[in-house]
Amino acid sequence: EQALGQEILDILKKERVVDWLDKPDVQREMRRVVKRKLRSAGCPAEKIEELTTALIEVAQVRLA
Repeated sequence: EQALGQEILDILKKERVVDWLDKPDVQREMRRVVKRKLRSAGCPAEKIEELTTALIEVAQVRLA
């Protein structure tokens, strides 16, 4: 799980653009990428939204 989280953060690093925190369309695409990765990793459907939100919050702190 920790490796998956790091892999997703690495993906988000590639997705981010200048001022991404102020760009809802970029954040929406980041959420889409995270959800796709979680689904492909076999994450239970009921956990995907919760995990996506948590990962985006981490990205907002670490990648700001």
